This record gives sequence, C-alpha cells and structure tokens, in this order.
Amino acid sequence: MKTFLFIFFISGMAWGEMAPITRPYPTEESMEPIPGMTPPESSPFEQAVDGAAPITPETTTTEVARPEETPVAAENKATNAKKTSGENRKESNGTVMVGYQLITTWIPSKKTISYTHIFNKKWSLEGEYAWSTLDVPFVGVDLGAISEKRFSLMAQYYPGNSFYFSFGPYFNDFEAQVGSDILNNVSGTRTTSSFGVEGIGLTTGMGNRWQWDNGFTLGMDWIRLNVPLIVTDVDSQILTAVTNKEDDKDIRKVIQRFNRIPTFVLFGLNIGYTF
Repeated sequence: MKTFLFIFFISGMAWGEMAPITRPYPTEESMEPIPGMTPPESSPFEQAVDGAAPITPETTTTEVARPEETPVAAENKATNAKKTSGENRKESNGTVMVGYQLITTWIPSKKTISYTHIFNKKWSLEGEYAWSTLDVPFVGVDLGAISEKRFSLMAQYYPGNSFYFSFGPYFNDFEAQVGSDILNNVSGTRTTSSFGVEGIGLTTGMGNRWQWDNGFTLGMDWIRLNVPLIVTDVDSQILTAVTNKEDDKDIRKVIQRFNRIPTFVLFGLNIGYTF
C-alpha cells in the first residue's frame, strides 16, 4: 500500500510538470497581477484592440479612392469642356456677319455685311461692305439725298482670345444730290443734279469677336479710323452750271472735306455665324 501511494504521488508530480498551463482569457485576467509574479504579455490581437482610437463621427466616414483617369477619359473630358473664342476660331474656316454702325461718318447709321476668312487662331482677313443714305441737309449745305458706300479689306490680328487689331485698305464712294435752292440757280440745260467723290485710304481699328461652340458669333468694333489718301474720281460736272458763287463754294467745300478729313466708326455691332 505504501508503495502504491508513493508511485501515485510521483506520477502526479510528473504529470503536473508535463501538462501545459492554459492562460486565462483577457476577460478573466485581473486588473493587477499577483505580487511576485510577472504580468502576462498581451497578444498582438489584444494590443491592437487596446491601442485602437475611439470611434467618432469623423472617423466613420471614409473616402472611396477614385481611379485615375485614363488618357482617353481625359481627352473626352477636355473635348466636352467649353471652348474659348480662340479655340473655336482655330477650328473654323470663316464667318458671315451682318452689322450696324450707329455712330460713324460721314453718314451715320450704316448697315454692313461681311465675310471673314480665318487662317488660324491669330490671323483673319475680312471683307466688309457698308452703306447708308440720308435725306437731310448736310453740314449746312443745301443738299438733297446723300449716300455713302465703303468697301474695306481688313487683316485682323488676335493677340489673345477675342480682342483684335485690324488694318487694311478701303474704297469709299460718296454721292450727293443738290437741293432745290441750288437747282434754282443753275443756268442752261441741266445734265445732272448730283456730284460725287471716290477715293482710297487706310483703315485701322480695334474690337472684339466672340465665337461660341454652336457657331453663333458676336462682334464689336470699338473704334475704327479711316484715313483718305488718294482721290480716284470726282464728279463735279454740276459746278459748270452753277451761277451762284456761294453755291459753288458750298459744293467744293463738301468735296474737299470728303477728300481730306478722316472718318471714324464707334461701337459697330456685328452678329453672324462661324463655320
């Protein structure tokens, strides 16, 4: 019996040394270790849980990473973006416009039509025809109906987007009917009751030309100056029949003013289509 108890006691001690000691779960560990014992080390999972920051409304919202744009998507995005006037002009061939020049000399309220050939984003060439007729006395001279026609060929240079400088030659045709007071002082058989002047000069100015994606085009001539240079023709046959010196002087005054004094355009409005 004593031998049996001794063998049982020895077997229990050997089994205790061989059996692994299972660590308690984190919830079963006491807050403070037993004096004289080394505190158990936390597992990596427990360290991650203990070191996690508290959840707040700010940390619950996360941004979804957007995929990078491919070259094709970037090109389509750029194509769909609104183009500037300069970009539309670069991709166009020409512009057809109608216009109105309220403040202009010699005769105000001119109507215009024009065609512009577009070479590139910087340069264009515009041909413009402007005309007007007036049925009132002209600068104190007894005249009837007077008309003016102007043909301009202007190069347009765009230093930026829509603003441009223009310059080029022009041809002007001015014709006037004399008034009844002058006709009453004409002697002999009348062959004509009008006189006219034709001349060539240079024009220069500045303005803006806005062009939209759908082709609609709006232009504004802020200022344009027309300087006469050469008189090509003067129709003054009526002067040979005028007997009154004052009437003769008035007609010659109109012709001289037309030949020598520059004319201008302010705030000329143009509307048209670019294709």
